[in-house]
Amino acid sequence: MQRIVLQAKSIFQLRYIWLFAAMFMFFSPAKATHLVGGSVTYEYQGDVNGKQKYLITLKVYRDCTIPPGQERATEFDRPVMLGIYENWSNKPLFNGNYLQLDLKNENIIDPLNGGSECPNAPKNLCYREGIYQTTVFLPSTNYGYHIQYIRCCRNEMVNVPIEEGQTYYGFIPPTSTLKNTSPSFTDVPVPYICLKDTVNLLNSAIEPDGDSLVFMLAWPYSGANKDMPMPTPPAAFDDPPLIRYNSDYSYLKPFGKDGYASVDPLTGATKVFATKIGKYVIAIDVQEYRNGVLISTTRRDLQILVNNCTANNPPARTSSGGTLATTFYVTGGETLQIPLSYKDDNALTLSASGELVDKNSSISPLGSFSNTTGNKSITTIFTWETKCKYVRSKPYILNVKVIDNGCPSKYINQTYSIYVTPFKGADNISGPSPACQGAPGEIYSVTKKGAGSALAWSVTGGTILQQSGSTITVQWNNVAEGYIKVVEISQYNCLGDTVIRKIQIRPKPAAGFISGTTMPCKKVVSRYEVNPIPGSTYIWTVSGGKTINSGANGKLDVLWDDLDSGEISVVQRTADGCYSDTAKLPVDIRGPVIDRIYGSLSVCPNSRGVDYWVIGRPGSQYFWQVKGGKQSGGGNTDRIKVDWGEKGGGIVRAVEITQEGCISDTISLNVTKDYVLITTPIEGDTSVCEYSNGNKYSVLYTNGSSY
Repeated sequence: MQRIVLQAKSIFQLRYIWLFAAMFMFFSPAKATHLVGGSVTYEYQGDVNGKQKYLITLKVYRDCTIPPGQERATEFDRPVMLGIYENWSNKPLFNGNYLQLDLKNENIIDPLNGGSECPNAPKNLCYREGIYQTTVFLPSTNYGYHIQYIRCCRNEMVNVPIEEGQTYYGFIPPTSTLKNTSPSFTDVPVPYICLKDTVNLLNSAIEPDGDSLVFMLAWPYSGANKDMPMPTPPAAFDDPPLIRYNSDYSYLKPFGKDGYASVDPLTGATKVFATKIGKYVIAIDVQEYRNGVLISTTRRDLQILVNNCTANNPPARTSSGGTLATTFYVTGGETLQIPLSYKDDNALTLSASGELVDKNSSISPLGSFSNTTGNKSITTIFTWETKCKYVRSKPYILNVKVIDNGCPSKYINQTYSIYVTPFKGADNISGPSPACQGAPGEIYSVTKKGAGSALAWSVTGGTILQQSGSTITVQWNNVAEGYIKVVEISQYNCLGDTVIRKIQIRPKPAAGFISGTTMPCKKVVSRYEVNPIPGSTYIWTVSGGKTINSGANGKLDVLWDDLDSGEISVVQRTADGCYSDTAKLPVDIRGPVIDRIYGSLSVCPNSRGVDYWVIGRPGSQYFWQVKGGKQSGGGNTDRIKVDWGEKGGGIVRAVEITQEGCISDTISLNVTKDYVLITTPIEGDTSVCEYSNGNKYSVLYTNGSSY
């Protein structure tokens, strides 16, 4: 019986041992060294029901080789536990202190091309990328949120102690004031480099919000330990611990005192050099600045494998068929073309990364290369058709990688910075200021900067009378000030700066009042005046007469020519060059109308009451003078009687003075006093019809004569 009992106990113990072994085999991979690197990023996807929607992405890179003593490689965790904490309270947002993220995708990460064919290449390399994602809805906060994932363990490294853990950390800035998407790295970590070979690695990132990015070497975070490799996120957030470095190593000297590592702060391009074979951990931070203020930091943790490789020179850029420049400027809307050329002793393949070629970016259309392969050389043209909306102060980063198929493959990474600058349109408006109110047209112009561009003008306080080319004609209506605005629009419909010019507007002087006679006498000089304003000059116009002087001082003398209506007008020009409206004064040019004396040219001596007359106008007076006789009647009217004297010659003279005081020239009529009379010419038709009746004929009648 005792024996049976012992056997049962032995069986129970054996089962317990097997169960423990099975559990150990199940959990052993979780404790094994396998972590290579990774990062946490997030994408803002809008507001939903008062909360901010974010897509959280965790990328983890693992070593998928089978460690010694294990039957299989360490698998990705399914799922992972992610902690999210409010920055102010450091308390988790979710029950159980964590959020579960499912493994959405798993990708194989191959080593550099040619690695498996080279005799000195590392053997049996296996790397995989695991992508975890979930969507969260976060309450608005003034403090921001911490995101972290804690795990163990790293691969065995040269520069850090064995079984160091990792923490992947991200920070969402205050959601009440900032809507932010974190930068995301554009490429996967590089598995290995060659010993004592300076290598350029890409660690570039894209950022959709237009923030400025600064790259730098960082001190990697530590994490969980081998005894608890998959801890539940803690109940309160604390800053992740930093890894310990072995002697002679640091985050600034990750390859030791004889090695080298540096990061281009603008592009993230990383240059490394190692003198000892093995695996190394480094970290790259990309800091995100908005309006000069740091709002977030994203860290990439990665492993570099250094191997004793056969020497192979990397491809080189060449100026033959390409450019060696790395910074380019293009005006928004224009098409950028960058000629590139590379040479090598092997076949070459070109690839690129960055938002200009990333199909998931917001850029459209994307840039493209005319050629991506070549034998010993590649000559290609990168073409990007920009748009106005892609103008920004920070550059677009284009990372170009050219790899050869040598043994082992070597490559060159080159980062190009492309600045899309705003269209610089017209920047200055030329034209008069001060300007004059009411002037018939002040001319303003700009110098256009773009071929095929257009101009959009607007005027405040005035009216655009005409636009032609780069010039407008403006009539100013307001007094004091007005404004001209112009925007030059490029042929690609990109707007230049708005140019504004303030115009001082001088008031239009009042039209003057012209004083002077409105009924001037013909052939008499008349004066006309306006009340002169100091500093002003006056411009006169006369119809029906001739100016005797310029009248610039406000006083004009006019000699009137015609017996008709006339006009005199004047415009005042101030010292500022402003013109008044035209003042006008119509005139009725008056003057005597007598042109001859009518009456007998031949009379008998001592004839009495002989009539003489003129054709005058009402209101005029006539002054007569008789020589060889005397006026016997008519006074100062237009008809008089004359008593003639003894035989001989006589003269009748007359002067007309109009009611306006206009004096005619003296007109005369010579008269013969003789007993032999000279009959005046017969007046009447000299050509008549046959048998016509009643045709009248006459001679000038002399009193007392018969015919």
